[in-house]
Amino acid sequence: MYSNNPYMRAQVPGNNIIWVQGIEGAKAQQIQPNTSLLLLDSEDDCFYMKVCDQYGICLPIRKFRFTEEIAEPQIVAAPPAAAPDLSEYVKKSDLEQLLKELKQGNEQPVSKYTTTASKQ
Repeated sequence: MYSNNPYMRAQVPGNNIIWVQGIEGAKAQQIQPNTSLLLLDSEDDCFYMKVCDQYGICLPIRKFRFTEEIAEPQIVAAPPAAAPDLSEYVKKSDLEQLLKELKQGNEQPVSKYTTTASKQ
């Protein structure tokens, strides 16, 4: 049953979002007492919040900016690696010296490092 009542108005969807052109459009937007509206600006990346109290007096319009929040990549620090045990390694200069002595034909190298072959 549809009633042809002239006082009935079209219902605004429940989200209360209306597009306006700038702050002047937000100020001109009519609002019912005891309600609030979210007004999106069609000319700028901002929106307005318009609130009306129970007596029909509108509070100052609040303006907000849209900003995109970009997630920063999470940098996970690797646990500090333990220092390698270098006691069993030979320096390059000492190895070159040993090889030089072996090429010269020394049976017993003078270097502080001995090979496993010379120990036998």
